[in-house]
Amino acid sequence: YQKLLRQFTEQQGQSAAEIQQALSDSDTDLAERIAHTVKGVAGNIGATAVHRAAGAVEKLIRDQAPAAEIDSAIHELSTVLDPLFAALRASFPAPVAEQPTAVPAADPEQSREAAEQLAKLLEEFDPAAVECIEENRAALAPLLGDAWPEFEKLVEGYAFGDAQALLETAIKTR
Repeated sequence: YQKLLRQFTEQQGQSAAEIQQALSDSDTDLAERIAHTVKGVAGNIGATAVHRAAGAVEKLIRDQAPAAEIDSAIHELSTVLDPLFAALRASFPAPVAEQPTAVPAADPEQSREAAEQLAKLLEEFDPAAVECIEENRAALAPLLGDAWPEFEKLVEGYAFGDAQALLETAIKTR
């Protein structure tokens, strides 16, 4: 749970600003996806006020509400996110960076089976994908090669669409 809270803080810490920037860039799809991700992760960790606020932002963007309403909802999201992030950062200081370890060769059949299982979880936006990569790291890491750290970060950050695209590319090229 502590790892999940650290990841939430690291990966969603700038989400309100990122939503605002995406809207400024006229990328409503990205803004809605960021709000959806924050809503989902907040729900998973029990941050109900953040879950509600992110859900409101997501809905307003999807419904193409007036900019003033969306801005107000983003401000409300920041109002609940900022103190949560401050408390989490104080409670869980950043861990010492881990040294990369060599990735051992994996059985191709195990890699294929683990990739298929993970692809299904990613497609369904199932949070069990995070556990799947932890349990199948030895089979999946060789499949993704140098892209593994990025892939792992995407899955742990619940960016399942991006992770799915990276996994599909790895499967096709292997």
